[in-house]
Amino acid sequence: MTINIKGWLALVFFLTKRTLINKKTVIVGISALLPSFLVMYANSQGLDMNIEAFSGILEIFVLTFFLLFIPLIYGSSILRSDLENNSITLILISPLNRPLVYLGYLVSLLITVILAMFIITSVGSLTFFLLVGVETATFDIYIKVFALTIIGSIVYSSLYLTMSLITKKVIYFGLFYAFIWEGFISLFPGSISDFTIRHYIRSIGSSWIEYSDLGVFEGSDVQTSFLVLITLTVGLIVLGSYLLHVKEMN
Repeated sequence: MTINIKGWLALVFFLTKRTLINKKTVIVGISALLPSFLVMYANSQGLDMNIEAFSGILEIFVLTFFLLFIPLIYGSSILRSDLENNSITLILISPLNRPLVYLGYLVSLLITVILAMFIITSVGSLTFFLLVGVETATFDIYIKVFALTIIGSIVYSSLYLTMSLITKKVIYFGLFYAFIWEGFISLFPGSISDFTIRHYIRSIGSSWIEYSDLGVFEGSDVQTSFLVLITLTVGLIVLGSYLLHVKEMN
């Protein structure tokens, strides 16, 4: 079986361009300003803007909030909207097989989400650096937090994209997962938090960053965390490819 690389790259380029030139980009722009406003407000109030505060801001805004919702914003619609208006039919009759089409949507989603998370992470960090100054330790935290967003973006995007093939109400699933499962149930004592993506991302982060709540988080070891996230991501990609492969179009 030959793979039409040029056709697949053209699909990724088309989907990425379409996703970026979208009203959702405005949401990303506004989101990027929130950590920046917080840093400026804290600085104007004379609060101690040290490395602990910097790490805490990135953890709360970037890792706890935006990392859950930016993949949901894009992942709930990039494929689902094409399924509902049947515009995906034009893509499915192309020489590309369906698993490759699914991978095209996934890669496009990842490019968009990672770019959005880069902007959100960078704007707040840049504001801190301009007001407080750049130190090796704070810049190191910025790099590590962005690396964590890449890991999280891959897993969450795979989850939401695959769920868009299972239910038409993927946005409701995403809100339930983000607010109820990861945001509330994961706070319960015991091992129930082991069944959240957030647990393993924070576990990796706690071994990289020693400041704020992330630095004292007691989770799984790094090797186990990477293994769980990789296994989950591969499983979701295989499932999503299969579901699109067998899906009947009207």
